[in-house]
Amino acid sequence: MRVLILLLCTWMATAQQMTDFKYVVIPERFSVQEKPGQFDLNAITKAYFQQIGYVVLMSGQALPDDGAKNCEKLYVDVKGSSSMFITKLQVELKDCNNKIVFQSATGSDKNKNNQIAYRKALGMALKSIGEGRISGQESPPEIVDLRAAQQTVVLKETFETPVLYAQPIANGYQLIDSTPRIVLKIYTTSQEHVYSATDENTSGVFLKQGDVWVYEFFEQGAKHTRTYTVKF
Repeated sequence: MRVLILLLCTWMATAQQMTDFKYVVIPERFSVQEKPGQFDLNAITKAYFQQIGYVVLMSGQALPDDGAKNCEKLYVDVKGSSSMFITKLQVELKDCNNKIVFQSATGSDKNKNNQIAYRKALGMALKSIGEGRISGQESPPEIVDLRAAQQTVVLKETFETPVLYAQPIANGYQLIDSTPRIVLKIYTTSQEHVYSATDENTSGVFLKQGDVWVYEFFEQGAKHTRTYTVKF
């Protein structure tokens, strides 16, 4: 009983801390990323924090002129590791004094497709942050057995595959997002539903797998994949 009371009090204190902040700041590159925007982690994180009620700022973006103070911001980072067998991610929130306000549960996924594994692991980690932010009408998360609470949390992914829009170019298409920004240029080959492809830094193969399209490429000697929905 004492353990349950302690867990409940800890959760309430954390939730109250998180409601003290109105803004979150997302960097161009998280600690776990090799380059800015890798695996769409930044866009996914931005969308999720907006969904749970925060005003999201990208790194370097000034606060709105609404009387906000610099220390009303939470700074987001995603940390973790990836191997041949499993990807693990954790989201960390710090205040303006570099003090950790909240650390998410660890999200994990065993998919060999890095794009899918990173997105699913991040979705798991973010879900626990949503449970830590209360609106005054929501109930606290159910208090579970202490041993279960120490295990890696497995949660349902809530994010969809990024959608790209095809614009015809010579011998192929340029694929743009909703920004709009050119994400890939793809060129026809002798095989149906198989294209050669390039982005700003890499080149590879773009092919259809079921209802989605997959960009496969090598970078620094390692094979990477990104999954998209394409509107032709």
